[in-house]
Order: sequence, then C-alpha cells, then structure tokens
Amino acid sequence: MANTRMVEHLVRVGECAASIAASARTTIEALWNLPENAELRQTRGDPYVLAPGDRVQVPVAQGQRHTLPTGMRHVFRRIATHTDFEVTARLAGRPRADIGFVLVLDDDEGQAIEGTTDGAGVVRARIPATARRGVLRFADGRGTLSFGLGELDPLATMAGIQGRLRDLGEYGHAVDGVWGPHTARALRNFQRAHGLPITGHADDATVARLRGSYGR
Repeated sequence: MANTRMVEHLVRVGECAASIAASARTTIEALWNLPENAELRQTRGDPYVLAPGDRVQVPVAQGQRHTLPTGMRHVFRRIATHTDFEVTARLAGRPRADIGFVLVLDDDEGQAIEGTTDGAGVVRARIPATARRGVLRFADGRGTLSFGLGELDPLATMAGIQGRLRDLGEYGHAVDGVWGPHTARALRNFQRAHGLPITGHADDATVARLRGSYGR
C-alpha cells in the first residue's frame, strides 16, 4: 500500500481488526500486516483480540476510475467483508459432536446460518465481519449460547480473564476489569476443575490453562 494515506483509529468496545478492515474496505490480512501496525501486532498477537483504546493505522479508502471498452464483459471483485467464526461446544465437559446448530447474528433470524458440529464439537461458519452479537442454538434443544463478537479483551487484562471465564461458564457477572470476590470465585472454580493450585488469582499457570481452554 505504498503512498496510501493512513489515519489512526482508536479501537472501541466490540471492535476487532476484522470489523475495522471491513469498514475501511480492505482485508483483515492487509490491515493487520501493515508495517504501520507492527507494534500493535507485537503487543496483541491476535487481530481478533484488541482492547479499547488500542491504536490501529487504517488506510484511507480511495475511489478508482477505470476506462473500459464497451461491448465486453468486465468483472470487478469486491473485497471480502466476512470472517471465519469458530467455537468448540461442550456439554458437561464433553464435545457436542455431530449436532445440528443454528447461528443467529444481530437478531436477524432471516439470515440464520445452519450447520453441524464436527467430531470434536467445533462450530464453523463464515459470518459478516461487522456482526456484533450472536446466539447459537443446538438441534437437540440442550442449551443456548449467547455471545458478543469482537468484544474479547486481551488475556493480559482482567477484563480478558473475566470474558473467557464467562464464555466458559464459570463467571456470570459484569466484565468490568476489576478483580473482586466474584472473579476470585470463578478463578477458584476454574482452577479446581483443571487440577491447578486453588489461589483465586490469575497466576501464570491459570492464564496458560485459560488460553488453552478458550483457544486464544
């Protein structure tokens, strides 16, 4: 993107590199790999996990003018505005393998995505990069998962720890980034379930296990 003008974008709650790239009419790969974003790549490591206030350098979309002969067919390709969604579904600790699912984004039932989990219980779908909320329902009627998209804070923050504990079913309170009795209880429950020393604090072993359990 030589000679492309850049603007600085401050990440807001609910944003990730995919949604920012879609708004800028570019791809997440092109945005994330810009030399101007090298420091952010080193700090965060994952384009889908940014914190509010992070600074992203974004190329300014520029219109293009083409002169084309008439009487011929011309093809223009639009930059992709979708991203991959993947989550592992478990029930009582066991993968929910080979079960039908319906994924509803931003309450739009008319655009629901249907599919089947794989043998490891993984749900995969191609979703709009601008989607903000999702609801996942399973064909056997056992459980519904509601979640935000692009709202996961980095694991190095207390909000990131709370968000992962929430999504893993250990924490049912506000993701406010403040360590307190509810967070400590959730951490103890997680540590007990995974055979870790029960401290109620986000020590290195607990953070590593959270990353492995959540996948990022």
